[in-house]
Amino acid sequence: MQGNSGVITVQPSETVYVQNRNPEDHYLILSVVLSIVCLLFGSWCALCCTIPAIFYAIEARDAEVRGDRESMRKNHEMAACLNVVGFITGLILTILSIILFVFLLI
Repeated sequence: MQGNSGVITVQPSETVYVQNRNPEDHYLILSVVLSIVCLLFGSWCALCCTIPAIFYAIEARDAEVRGDRESMRKNHEMAACLNVVGFITGLILTILSIILFVFLLI
């Protein structure tokens, strides 16, 4: 019995690695919550920090997905700094508003 033999050629292909890992938050939820709290308590000056923090957090998450670790680190740190400054500004303005309100009642 004579067998049929053949040659199968496979062209090399590019290997693609896919990560099924969700990117980190990078202070996005904190930025949104601080923005909402600042709106509710009237500390609108603090929004000058919390709204840019949202954009930096989104940029950090996008950089992580792209694999750009340096950009991710810089944007992550900037989002954290802006959230801290926004929190402190909002807290100070809220305390000053309460003190002013109390003195106006006296």
